[in-house]
Amino acid sequence: DPVQYAHDYRRYATMVKRTDPAAELVAVGDNRNRRDWNLRVLETLRDHLGLIQHLSIHRYWSSGTALASSEEAYYNLQYGAQHVDADIREARRVIDYFTGTANGRHKIGIAFDEWGVWHADARIGSRYEAPSTWRDALAAAAALDVFHSHCDAVTMANLAQIVNVLQPLVQTDGDTVHVTPTGELFALYAAHRGATAVRAVVEACPQRDMPASQGEPVWSTTYPG
Repeated sequence: DPVQYAHDYRRYATMVKRTDPAAELVAVGDNRNRRDWNLRVLETLRDHLGLIQHLSIHRYWSSGTALASSEEAYYNLQYGAQHVDADIREARRVIDYFTGTANGRHKIGIAFDEWGVWHADARIGSRYEAPSTWRDALAAAAALDVFHSHCDAVTMANLAQIVNVLQPLVQTDGDTVHVTPTGELFALYAAHRGATAVRAVVEACPQRDMPASQGEPVWSTTYPG
């Protein structure tokens, strides 16, 4: 329950802050399963917002198996970044309501602490491992661009995972290790850390009708079992 969670968070956060006032604390948010969770948590803590430095949300998306090669599967997978953007905008609206400059409140950042592609074949039986492709890397690039466009609000963005599982940066095979396409992508972006984000606006571009681009794509609302 979000209200009970908020009360428990305040108790523990108060003790942590007494031990280490500089500690940065992350309150657990939700962006799909409980749409009112963030609102109710922050509303309950509205007089104690100084205990929260970040609010966490996460998003996984998929479109069939890791090696699905149809145009529909491709466009569904690339739609994931649109979900990430919508998640951030929704979280920002709730946070801004309680921490607006008019209220003189401090900033609460968005910790997008889990995100990435989770294919249907990454299950317990496969140790949550699946082939990693350039299609996955392109989906990650779109998500990174979304995070950059919200760099004034997103304070953390953690790809899940780093090694072998889901959409990793490296994969191992016995005593050998290789960098995945997503790992290569991160190497490209790493050179731009600390740079200034320049906002780009697309006024018009060619469009192509695709069945997969209409409406909600295929994606997972819960952790795949």
